[in-house]
Amino acid sequence: MSLGGHARQTPDKGIHVAISWVFPDASARAAFTPAFGIPTLEEELAEDDIGKFAWDTDTDTVYLLRSINPTVWTPVGGASPNTLLHAGAGLSGGGNLTSDRTFNVVAHPDGSIVANPDNIQVGILATDAQHGARGGGTTHALATTSVPGFMSDVDKVKLNSVASGASALTSAAPVAVTKSAAVLGVGIEAARHDHKHDVSTAAPAAIGVATAPSEGTATTLARSDHTHQANTAPANVTKAAAAIGSSGEPARADHKHDVSTAAPSAMGVATASAEGSATTLARSDHTHQSNTAPVAVTKATAAIGTSGQPARADHKHDVSTAAPGVNGLSTASVEGTATTLARSDHTHQSNTAPANVTRAAAAIGTSGEPARADHKHDIATASAVTLTDATDAEGSATSLARSDHTHSHGARGGGTLHALATTSTAGFMAAADKALLGRVGVISSYSPGAASTSGPTPITKASIILPAENETFIVEASVLMSMSNSTANGAVRLQNITSSTTLSTRDLDAGLSEISNASSPVIRVEYVQTVAAGPQTVAVQYYIASGSGTITVSDALVTARRKL
Repeated sequence: MSLGGHARQTPDKGIHVAISWVFPDASARAAFTPAFGIPTLEEELAEDDIGKFAWDTDTDTVYLLRSINPTVWTPVGGASPNTLLHAGAGLSGGGNLTSDRTFNVVAHPDGSIVANPDNIQVGILATDAQHGARGGGTTHALATTSVPGFMSDVDKVKLNSVASGASALTSAAPVAVTKSAAVLGVGIEAARHDHKHDVSTAAPAAIGVATAPSEGTATTLARSDHTHQANTAPANVTKAAAAIGSSGEPARADHKHDVSTAAPSAMGVATASAEGSATTLARSDHTHQSNTAPVAVTKATAAIGTSGQPARADHKHDVSTAAPGVNGLSTASVEGTATTLARSDHTHQSNTAPANVTRAAAAIGTSGEPARADHKHDIATASAVTLTDATDAEGSATSLARSDHTHSHGARGGGTLHALATTSTAGFMAAADKALLGRVGVISSYSPGAASTSGPTPITKASIILPAENETFIVEASVLMSMSNSTANGAVRLQNITSSTTLSTRDLDAGLSEISNASSPVIRVEYVQTVAAGPQTVAVQYYIASGSGTITVSDALVTARRKL
């Protein structure tokens, strides 16, 4: 028995085979090229090989053959002690299974990856590439007052300008300023650059004037607009000796001594000047009886007057005023005739809206009212007219068009408002082109289906009706036909059914090349027909002209087109 025959023995044949094939590796097993066992060249796997074992010597693993289509190998049992455990990328250690093996994670020498006893962590990044771009800026976003981040160069300059040992800005108001000894203070917060001290103030003492100057003892200060009590009226001025006085109150800058006065004598005007002997004085605005109000100022002729009373120094003339007239504008400047005057803030009536702007002759207007500086004219507008075929015109409407107005195109005639169409540019169709286009077209009639005759009577297969247009038509007929006897003579013709006139006849015999050289020859008949008056019917007909036989027409097509 050969090795191959022995390897194929099964337990039912009395021989128990433990390992059927030995392979150097998995590739050899997949190609079924065993180092020991049945080579592929002798024999291939068969159904009775399922359930046998193979041994891969490189991994010392036994495999069970479970299927041959497709081929499925399943490893059997645990690994052999000679099986090697290999450390993959980033690991060290391994070996065969003769003892426990440990795999170690290899930490990166630059410290960017750290291997701890129970975990792996990111260490110190060694390069910008490992770090990567994070957020804004170049790698990190800048810090804000609400989100931490990188310090900007502006913030760094500002930070460097802070003095060493500087404190945080205070949120408490500084103490009030008083007239007391200066102290360093105990606060640890810094003052803001725009801080402000309050100043303790109090009302000044009642005595503001003394016989000698004194700083005083109050710790409060006086405001720049403080005032000292001055409630005592100064002594009257009389024609008597001067005295320093004894009051401690100061006099107001605008204090006023009363002057002992008395009414002057009834006569305010005398024949000679005199000091007089009275101890009372006369007021600077004293008057010699002047009880009559001066006359009102009007636009009237000046007059010296007749009153013997003098005028007061602060006398005031009233001015007669009145509202300006309704008409503040006129066609010519006039002084007016009113004797009353106008106040400096007088106004002229302006209650009338300005006229609408229209396309009409300019006019100065008739209103006497002035226009306000922010007045606005409305513009009279109306719907635009429909487009017409007339020539351009300014129009006669006095209303104007809005900037977004539109014109209705409407139904327009032909004429010359549009360019005619050419072979390269779209446009209006010329009348001649329309007439020519009306002549273009084909009148046709198609009759399918086979029909035969063996007699001389013409049979109509298809027909058309030519319109009465005094036109010349080119009429053509095409028939698909065959003849059963080579001695028979057939014919196909175009017949004017209306006038019972034969237009064209095509005599046929079975010996013609069109018939003998084709199983189903196509015969064409053509005629030029002029239609003078009344519609005319033209038909294609077929028949046996002489001899004995059958002519069969399968399909027929009659067409007519105008001769241009």
